[in-house]
Amino acid sequence: MAQQLIYTSARRLLQAGQSGFGTVARSKALSGLTVGSIERLSQFASLRGYDRSRVILTHRRITVSNNRFHLLSSIRDAGSDYTSRTNHIAHHLVVAPNEAARLGAAGINPADVMHTFNWCRSWDGAPKFYGPEEDIDLIATGSGREAGSRRAWEAVTGNGLHARLLADPGTPRTGVLVLPDGAEPLPLLAEAIAEKDGGHWEVTFTTCLEQGDELADFGWIVSPASLLGSVQNRCGSRTFMRVDQPGSLKVPAEREQKIPVPTAASPRKSAVVQEPTPPAREMAQEPTPPALEQQRVPVASLVSGEGQWAPGSVAPVRPGLGNQGNSRQSSRILVIPGVAVAMLVILGLVAGSIFLLNNKGGSGETTEKEEKKE
Repeated sequence: MAQQLIYTSARRLLQAGQSGFGTVARSKALSGLTVGSIERLSQFASLRGYDRSRVILTHRRITVSNNRFHLLSSIRDAGSDYTSRTNHIAHHLVVAPNEAARLGAAGINPADVMHTFNWCRSWDGAPKFYGPEEDIDLIATGSGREAGSRRAWEAVTGNGLHARLLADPGTPRTGVLVLPDGAEPLPLLAEAIAEKDGGHWEVTFTTCLEQGDELADFGWIVSPASLLGSVQNRCGSRTFMRVDQPGSLKVPAEREQKIPVPTAASPRKSAVVQEPTPPAREMAQEPTPPALEQQRVPVASLVSGEGQWAPGSVAPVRPGLGNQGNSRQSSRILVIPGVAVAMLVILGLVAGSIFLLNNKGGSGETTEKEEKKE
């Protein structure tokens, strides 16, 4: 869940007795230090040469009192305030790292959120606090694009593979994307970030570099071609990617396709492990007793789920037990003939003992008769 803060010029602010520019609405759970840090990032320059129709869309990762979070911001012109002076509004979403991880696992990156979220464009109500029940579930907003889509890049450069520019191993981690005037930056950023194998929420950006911005806050700076001169003065050491000149762009390699490993439920390969066939000589010496043949049970196929039996079928090996089931069955086959041999040996010993005893008794009687005759 994401928390929010809205900053603009109003007759009444959340802080009692104050008016003018300040916070008019915010989540109650945000600390005072966090609020102060966000307010300092809510400025909108009104200088000569600046287009007031511009919309500043940024993703920052900031730290306040050892607490790290992601800050998604939308800053735009808001007409005139209650004093008839120029006004602007900044709407911020505060996203905790664990929430960002949850969004990333769902295939939603910062540019996706910013492209689909309904940002506040003006404020004319009373100041208010948002309770926990008013936190925003960004998962519900979705990504707003098809998985693997490259339509935005195809439309701008004529080659969808340019969407992989940020994911290409040869591309630096920071740079400037120069777009044709009028091109929407967020769809391009969303598709480019989605092409990365991971770390989607580690990509920071701004769609308009303001005079008071810190360059270190942003990995990527997006600029229309008409404002390239002002950006070059501040970002001369960065790599410039001229999306407005597709012929100058590298065409990255296609994503490597990973071959799926068949599972037990896959019809391409049965998970039943067949018992190795013993050598013919061993089978002739130790035939399987009929008693064991009667103990065999139908084996259920893991693919079809239907019970079926055939001579020589064996039950599937349970995970983690290896070939213990086969070893036990082989042990039974070896034990039964051994028991039979042992019983024959015992019977032979008993018969021999009886024979010896009988002979001993007979010789004693003969001796007594001979003594009497004498």
